[in-house]
Amino acid sequence: MRASSLVLALACVGGAGVARADSNDLHLHRLLDTSPDTVTRDAAGNVISVNARSPTAERRYRTLMSELGAALALRILEPADTLGLSGFDFSLATSTIGVSSSKTPGDDPWAAAEKRPDGLSTVGFFARKGIWIPGPAFELGAGAVHLLGSDVWALQAYSKLGLHEGFHGWPIPSLALRGGASRVLGSSEMDLTVANLDLIASKAFGVGGTVTLSPFAGWSYLWVITRGQVLDATPWCDALTPRASSDPATRCSAVANGDLNANFTFRDQSVITRQRIFLGAKLKFYVAALTLEYAYFLSGGSSDPGQPGSGPVADQASGQSSVSLALSAQF
Repeated sequence: MRASSLVLALACVGGAGVARADSNDLHLHRLLDTSPDTVTRDAAGNVISVNARSPTAERRYRTLMSELGAALALRILEPADTLGLSGFDFSLATSTIGVSSSKTPGDDPWAAAEKRPDGLSTVGFFARKGIWIPGPAFELGAGAVHLLGSDVWALQAYSKLGLHEGFHGWPIPSLALRGGASRVLGSSEMDLTVANLDLIASKAFGVGGTVTLSPFAGWSYLWVITRGQVLDATPWCDALTPRASSDPATRCSAVANGDLNANFTFRDQSVITRQRIFLGAKLKFYVAALTLEYAYFLSGGSSDPGQPGSGPVADQASGQSSVSLALSAQF
């Protein structure tokens, strides 16, 4: 018994590794103006307060959440036609979206929070089912996507109502209205939900009697809802084991509970809104289908009233382009 316990202990120690943050795991405390210079200390080095709600910090936070919300928003990847009462669809999808520089020169929230990525990529899986409740052309879908290079996942779901579909022999498109949401999980630093309302138009064409090609296009309106979480402005300090340092950037407070005063939250801002235009095509052969989609998210234009005396906090996100690809089996 003792030998087996020793072997188990050695295996645990040998398997232990240093915890590392992935490249897209953001550090939101770095959005402070000039962290750690915004941490105010007394003569003894104790933390007195943190200036977390300056207009610059709040603008960085709003812009970052806007662009991250666009990256984790539910993609279309389907024409307007619903699956029908007996239809099922299972798919794997990947998507890549660019991140933009802030409209304010020299103020890049991505570089402040971690480092500027070349782009944000996701992979996900989805299941879709056609039903006739509450209408004759109704569809439900659900799935999850993972932000590569991070611990972040987004659970996604939608419902789609076919406004006009099935008249493929007529020179008129199918139309559908879709509403959905993405709920972000996996990060203790942010609380993020993205809702979307989509208007989709498509037209199916037969190719060679065996293949169906369905080009689609449309417009979306997105609501990015974020709520501030507790952050530590001085993560290099251990509140239980303070240490002295001559460098102000790494000096910990002289009292055990002083570092706790450096905890802060970003203020809950008003809903961030974005618009998206998209186009794509689905190629189906028997039960297998390949879908390619391009989408462009217009520049952020929403703003929060801000704190009294500080003025509004504007979303500084520029336009973002995304490319998505899905492989599916449809029955």
